[in-house]
Amino acid sequence: MKVFLALQEADAWQELGDVPRALQTLRDAERARAAISRPDDLGVLFSCGTARQCNYTMTVHLRAADAGKAIAVAELALDAYRQGEEQAYGTWAQIHIGLAHAHLIARQLEAAQAALTASSPIRSWTSYPDCRAA
Repeated sequence: MKVFLALQEADAWQELGDVPRALQTLRDAERARAAISRPDDLGVLFSCGTARQCNYTMTVHLRAADAGKAIAVAELALDAYRQGEEQAYGTWAQIHIGLAHAHLIARQLEAAQAALTASSPIRSWTSYPDCRAA
């Protein structure tokens, strides 16, 4: 929970345009993650795995117009998903949108397009027999 709250604070600071304070708060989130001795029992809404943390971190780097760091952090997030971290469709989409944004800042148009056209690793609701319309 401490990681999630620190990331929420970093997000607020970047939204207010205070990037140095947002970066400091990201460091606080890293320290909070390092101090975790057991997982929280709060559930998915407040859980904060590596991908979600990277998503918040990427947003701060985008606000700072640091495309290189934003791209690197987005790739870390996607690697976490590839290595089996529980996937959330919204976070996955935000990571790809942020990755495309970072590539646009860096004037890497083909990479931006690739980020936006990546196939979701999450099964579509239509692939579940119980959810198909008759």
